[in-house]
Formats: sequence, structure tokens, C-alpha cells
Amino acid sequence: VAHRVFGASRGAGITGLIGGLVSSTAVTVAMAQQSRSDERLRVPGQLSTFLANAVMFVRVLVVTAFLDLGVAEVLAVPLGLMGAVMLAGAGWKFLELRRASPGEGAGDPGEAVLLANPFALVPAIKWGAVLSAVLVAMAVARQYFGAQGLYVAAAAAGVADVDAVTIAVSRQSQEGTLAVAAASLAVTIAVVSNMVMKGTMAVGLGRAGYGRPIALVFAVAVAVGVLAALCGLVAETGAGGVWWSRLYDPASVARDTGVKAALKAAGIEVRSFAGHLLHEPWQVATGQGTEYRVFTPFWTAIRGRDVAAPLAAPQRPRGGGAPRSDRLADWHLGAAMQRGAAVV
Repeated sequence: VAHRVFGASRGAGITGLIGGLVSSTAVTVAMAQQSRSDERLRVPGQLSTFLANAVMFVRVLVVTAFLDLGVAEVLAVPLGLMGAVMLAGAGWKFLELRRASPGEGAGDPGEAVLLANPFALVPAIKWGAVLSAVLVAMAVARQYFGAQGLYVAAAAAGVADVDAVTIAVSRQSQEGTLAVAAASLAVTIAVVSNMVMKGTMAVGLGRAGYGRPIALVFAVAVAVGVLAALCGLVAETGAGGVWWSRLYDPASVARDTGVKAALKAAGIEVRSFAGHLLHEPWQVATGQGTEYRVFTPFWTAIRGRDVAAPLAAPQRPRGGGAPRSDRLADWHLGAAMQRGAAVV
């Protein structure tokens, strides 16, 4: 309706803003599907998607502030910056839409995004059921698997609903049964999981080329949020450097490259070290410079190589104090070993 009454750019903006109050996922999916039926809906759909997801970050912060101000304070900077990236993406698509249709009027074509009334009885019951399931799942996961179980549950539940995770962990933090740091991390994991899912759906459900700009902006938003959280941790601890062990999948390499460049630009020492591999991937290659695809020549190439000696244990780190964190006992690091011993 907004498209028909206000025109493509204004209608898309209203759809995204209002839709984001109800479900940014519904807007993302609906716009991707509609882009397949009409090329003219490609840019309006992208604009609506960016605005709906910008509203999502505001919604999460408002909910956490209402339930536990401490969690909201920790999340304010990373989620605020992620929302700013969404608004930048919306501005990009708004300008593109205005250039494409400078004289748009009320008769511009468009399709309505079908969003359920959140105050209707059936959707309210469904959402209540989702929230109840998430509350139970997180309590069980934390009870039996510690913080790791909580974070896994947050990632899984975040695919479907960020609000349920936000309410669940904020309540636990407000009641004193969950550390603020753990609650904040669980919300962040749920948000990132939800963004990855929506970006994937935009690419998979939209017409060719529709989802790529959305996935790009989503990826930038996630990277900015993670970097902001990392910089906040550096400031909190007074650290002069950040060191980590490398991961080697393409996504992790791209992420770590961006983080390393940003931290160096901020004057922070950054070093990465070999991870769990005996030899770095770029050190083992065929004569043509490519990776081995057959084990026998690969084994022949590396079996005579020396393995680097282990590094000396680091000195006790110096900083401005320990950051807010979980109790080590809450991670239940020995739980799996105890279960194995019981089986034996």
C-alpha cells in the first residue's frame, strides 16, 4: 500500500521502517521474493531491507535497556555502528532509486509486503511459544553445557528470532543468574547468526544480482560490530596489542585481514601466529604453486620437513585489569571428559 500511495522510494522507506518494528526477517524474505516477479522492485526491496534491519538494531537495544541497562550499555556501540552501516546502505539505495525515477508519483507500481499483525491473537501465541521454547532451551543448555551451550543455543535460536534470545538472556542477567558479559555476547551471537541467515536468504530467494549488495552490506555491518566490540575490549583492558592464532578458511582470513588493518591504523600492535597446523598452507604447494589434491605426493613433500619448536610460554600479560567475563567454572570444560569417564 505504501508503494502505491507514496511512490517507490517513500513507500519502500515506510515499508522498511514499519516492517522492521514487526519482523526484519519477514521484510527481507518478502522483498527478495517480490524482486523475482518484477525487476522494478529490486532497488525498493533493497532499500526496505536495509531500513528494516536498521530498525532491528534499535529494537534490540530498546528491549535490552528495558530489561537490563548494563547489557544495553555493552551492546550500544557495536549494535549502534551496525545500525549505522544499515542506514548507509539504505542511503545508497535511496539515491540510486531517486536517480532512476526522479519524477515518481503515486502511481508507481509495487506490491505490498505481507506482515502479520503482531497484536493479533494467533501471532502473539506463536511468538509466546517461540519465546518459551528459547527460554527453556537456553536454561537447559547453560545448566548442562555451561556458557558454551548458551552461546550455541543463542546462535541456533537467533536464526529464527533475535528478540526471543534478547529477552531470555536479558532477563537472566537482570535476575543475576547470568553475567552481563555472557548475556551481551549471547545477544551479539544471535544478531550475527540472524544477519547471516537473512543475507543468505536474500541471495537465494531474490532474482539474480538482488542479494549481492544486501549480503555485502550485511557482511560490513557484522565486521564493524565485531571490530567495535574488540576495540572496546582493548580499551577496557588497557592492552597495547592483540595477538591470536590463525584460522585458514576464506571467511576467517578476510575477517582477520580487515581487523588487523583497522587495529594497526588505531596504533595497536597486532600479531597472528600459526594455528593448529604443523605447516602453513602457503608453505606446502606443488611446483605450479597450487595445493596438493593427492595424498601421496603431499606426504612426500612434507615428511622430511622440520617442525618448528614450540614457542616459549608468554609472560603474564600487563593491562588495566581483567575484563568483565564469565567464571571459568561456568564453562564446564571438563564436562565431556567426565561423561567419557562415566561411559568407560
